[in-house]
Amino acid sequence: MLKLSWRSVMAGALIALIGVIPTAEAAAEESLGFGFFDASTGRWRFDDGKDFYFGNPGDSPMLCDWDGDGVDTVGLYRRHSGFLYLRNTNTQGVADREIFFGVPEDAPICGDWDGDGVDTVGVFRPSQGRFYLRNSNTQGFADLSFTVSNATGFPVAGDFDGNGTDTVGLWNPATGKVAIAGGTSDAPPILTRNFGAPGDQLLVGDWERDGTDQLGVYRAEGSIHLEFSNSTEIRETTLTGIAVAGTISKSGTSGSPDPAIRPSQPNIEWIDPLVDHVAVKWTSQADAPGGFVLEVRQGTALISRIAPEGDQEGPWDLWGLAPETDYSLNMWAIGDRGIRSATVIRNFRTPASSAGQTVVPVYDTAWELPSFATLDDADAYFRHLSEAGFTGAWLAYFNHINTGIDGYNVNGDWVATGGWGEQFDLDAGYASHMRGILDAAQRHNQKVGFVMIWAQRYVNNGALNRDNSYSLGQQLGQLFGDHPAIAHWVAGGDNFGSQEDPAIWANMVSGLREAGATQEVGYHPPAIPGQDGHLRFVNEWWVDFIAPQTGHCQGADTTYQQLSTVVQSTWKPVYAGELRYENISPSWCSPPGGSPVPASSVLADVQAAHNAGVSAIVFGHNERWQWGEHLNGGSNGGSWAALNSLGSDGERLILEYLRS
Repeated sequence: MLKLSWRSVMAGALIALIGVIPTAEAAAEESLGFGFFDASTGRWRFDDGKDFYFGNPGDSPMLCDWDGDGVDTVGLYRRHSGFLYLRNTNTQGVADREIFFGVPEDAPICGDWDGDGVDTVGVFRPSQGRFYLRNSNTQGFADLSFTVSNATGFPVAGDFDGNGTDTVGLWNPATGKVAIAGGTSDAPPILTRNFGAPGDQLLVGDWERDGTDQLGVYRAEGSIHLEFSNSTEIRETTLTGIAVAGTISKSGTSGSPDPAIRPSQPNIEWIDPLVDHVAVKWTSQADAPGGFVLEVRQGTALISRIAPEGDQEGPWDLWGLAPETDYSLNMWAIGDRGIRSATVIRNFRTPASSAGQTVVPVYDTAWELPSFATLDDADAYFRHLSEAGFTGAWLAYFNHINTGIDGYNVNGDWVATGGWGEQFDLDAGYASHMRGILDAAQRHNQKVGFVMIWAQRYVNNGALNRDNSYSLGQQLGQLFGDHPAIAHWVAGGDNFGSQEDPAIWANMVSGLREAGATQEVGYHPPAIPGQDGHLRFVNEWWVDFIAPQTGHCQGADTTYQQLSTVVQSTWKPVYAGELRYENISPSWCSPPGGSPVPASSVLADVQAAHNAGVSAIVFGHNERWQWGEHLNGGSNGGSWAALNSLGSDGERLILEYLRS
């Protein structure tokens, strides 16, 4: 029985006739398969090995049970003449039947219109919006002629109600609308729905072998998606063209392909989701020769996926889900021949965050994390930030504690070569590690302030200048500008020395924009007491927000005055870009290396910043900004020290204050 989505094709195009493999039980009786018709040569190929020629260039292929023996065989419609050519076997030869039926504009279709077990011909005439159907494969006038009102598109046919007779419909590939006729007389459609995506080709067939046809699509990138009662099945193929489904053999017939195995699914144990976390356990791979895949989606967007190996059992812990958000847990069990059986196991919604929302975005500071943290460290870090209620973190791409441009990460990747008048050449391994860190942030719904390069070191020593900053910005934009975890870029950084050349940053931002990076860019100047460093570049075109470093050597009152001055001086957002870090003992303050900054002073700075009217706050802890290194009273304990500082008194106090 033909299940056809017909579309006009240019001569020479390759037309694919795609079928599906049924379950092993159904395949014992009959096997649906797939074939391909090359309209430029008239060549047919089937998946059971048949390979023959039948047709002329420009013919439209058909596949139907013309003689009622239960096997669909090839047919052709020659549009310029209105002739149909039908064969009763899938072999090379001349037509067993030639029928004149139609005019050049017609689109062919066939099905069992009267329930006698034999598929017969028909056409759809677009200019009239009318179907003309015959109840026998003989020449003559149409036995049935009717329209499907309020519908346009290409003809389809199938037994959609399981009553033993086929009805027709129209499918609009531009909108995905499928309209099925209620019978064989002029009437509005009884069923309309949207199915598929633009560019798909519609398939109709009895995939479950229960007597009722269902929909599917053939997708140009090489996949066939078939709709079942409670799941979706996917086959992958490298073939392109128009797709149909048909029974190409029955048990006992020569060349019948072995039945494919539709996989069963493992036993799943569901664990109710937390705010940003879901856990799934499974106890068996079941009968899935190709294994299975678990995935979580938000709508159609893939959030995460896991493919267990061998007899591996659960659980799967997925962190980083957004609170109060709808998700679905899906299962893909993989059989042989590329068949994948998909089931939505459960739709779920994460609960509200118990931490509550802060009144302004709050970022943590981990400038050196990209150099000294593993990807597992980064995942643990962002997981905590998400649970604690942070918005994200500021991270610096260029190491400035280690050896600068020649600095390396935990994998031994050098950040870059070049500088000092030469173009920077960013290392691919280092960049890949950075993307992994950004991926960890994204998994936990955390945003990153991407500190491009630290001005205090690289501008003052001449490594970064107006001649190479454009190239650096362009490279960073190309490598990371598309990453959804990046909230904004940060230029500058603590430059207490000479006044910077604004062309350095203007050129760098131009490079970012040329590469397609659209995120905002902030400038991070030093707020030096008695000077106006906190107002540096505030009105430059390339600055979207200003984020002063109010420093580690002054009290909250001075911080309030400086940040208030900036807020009142510009319409642009102002961030508190660097308040006193918790537990820092700055070597440059007076007296140098004094007592570590207590949590109470950190809270006082945050209160001052909030009262000044800032739009965001960047919090810092001495172990985390340098990622466990030795500076300013740091422990030199590495990632252990950085991660162990999470949940500190200062962090807890400022988050509680900003939620109140």
